[in-house]
Amino acid sequence: RKILMEEGINLVTGKRVVNASRMGQIAVLELDDKTQLPVDILICATGRSPGSNLQELQLDKAGVQWTAQDGVVVNKYLQSVSRRNIYAAGDCVSTVPKLDRRASHAAWMGYHAVQSAIFPKVLLGSDAIHPYVPRVTFLDPEIASIGKTRVECVHEFGSDGFRYLKVHENGTDRADIDSMEGRVEGFVELRISKPEGRILGATVCSPVASENCFQTSQ
Repeated sequence: RKILMEEGINLVTGKRVVNASRMGQIAVLELDDKTQLPVDILICATGRSPGSNLQELQLDKAGVQWTAQDGVVVNKYLQSVSRRNIYAAGDCVSTVPKLDRRASHAAWMGYHAVQSAIFPKVLLGSDAIHPYVPRVTFLDPEIASIGKTRVECVHEFGSDGFRYLKVHENGTDRADIDSMEGRVEGFVELRISKPEGRILGATVCSPVASENCFQTSQ
């Protein structure tokens, strides 16, 4: 937030856009508190869900169980729970966490689906569930995360059911190196299980966040 504000970007949080219109060459957003916000460019990042894409396939006629929210209901081998001879992969399957709907993950799941369909499970099982796929937003600085978010940890374990640690990068050896390339405004955030000390999730903001975050998955 601090970095974006220093770049001259106005941040509006805790509000919901209820309408968008145009006044000449300027787009205007109407927020849920009735205020209007003029913007230069309107970008919609609404995401995608399996529902609309699967509807036209008429999977019900083939006996394939699916839901609009989760997609084709499969087991960990990507095998349909209702039609054992059908396998699915990618964004349309129920085993993919909503935060992990990315092309690289979908391609890897395709490999698992083919392997599971060809080889017997007792000989060469191919578990396709990968709950800890790293995700990186290549900004300046980079933002990378892996595993459960803080909100997910609170929902699953309670606010006191896990350890939360946030360390700012300023003053560390890594920051000294990064400062040679530019401004350093970063942090490392960890969510840790009790009492095992297992890393549940991590978020890194730094010029090389993608490299630092990868280390937490080792």
